[in-house]
Amino acid sequence: MMTPVIMYAYAFMVGAVFGSFLNVCIYRIPKGQSLIRPASQCPYCHTKIKFYHNIPLLSYLFLKGKCAYCGHKIASRYFWVELCTALLTVLTYSKFGLSWQMAFNLILLYALIVTAFVDYAEQIIPNKVLLTVLIAGLLLNVSFRVFPWKEAFLGLLVSGVVFLVVALVGTRVFKKESMGMGDVKLAAVLGFFLGWQMALLSLYIGFVLALLFFISLKFIDKQPKNNYIPMAPFFSIGVVILIFWGQSLNTLYWKLVL
Repeated sequence: MMTPVIMYAYAFMVGAVFGSFLNVCIYRIPKGQSLIRPASQCPYCHTKIKFYHNIPLLSYLFLKGKCAYCGHKIASRYFWVELCTALLTVLTYSKFGLSWQMAFNLILLYALIVTAFVDYAEQIIPNKVLLTVLIAGLLLNVSFRVFPWKEAFLGLLVSGVVFLVVALVGTRVFKKESMGMGDVKLAAVLGFFLGWQMALLSLYIGFVLALLFFISLKFIDKQPKNNYIPMAPFFSIGVVILIFWGQSLNTLYWKLVL
């Protein structure tokens, strides 16, 4: 029987491997490219990457963040995505153990990593990612009843409708699109995985974090890229907070509100 330390180390390594795949998704999905072919290659010299140059986390450190063939600098995003994925996998295992509930939450967290980084870089929330994670969640719930169906579908409906109303009202008030439909669809997916109360609270936390970020930019006299603040990264942080520490926060919040 493996000791807890070995299990945590194993969860970290598995998470790092998944993080490497998420990097492929982040790079290729916005470009409409296949996630399978061609094999990983340097985006600058297009040389196929050897397996020993593609070891999660370690290769980036050993190569000092540069391509082994052309010497071009590799974006630090690759390292941070792998590290974040590994750490979130460890945290999820620590909270839920080796269970289908762990898998259910990891599906959401992995999808949010892709969504957050794509939204930050490309200012879009890919429908392909949202649809894939929703289908995966549905199939897992059909097979193992991880999350109550009533809460899941009520969460999807309520969160989606609330954000749709917010988007429409914001567009009417500000005379321009204040929130994209990608954010509305993301809210609906979060509702399916978390239930409407937890989903709306995570989105509220995301709004607060985004506001603090915007204020900090004003203090340093800097404008957001294209005057656009990507909301997916902030919503994702809110989800992480609630998945791991949300029950007590949720209870406290609704006591104060109601």
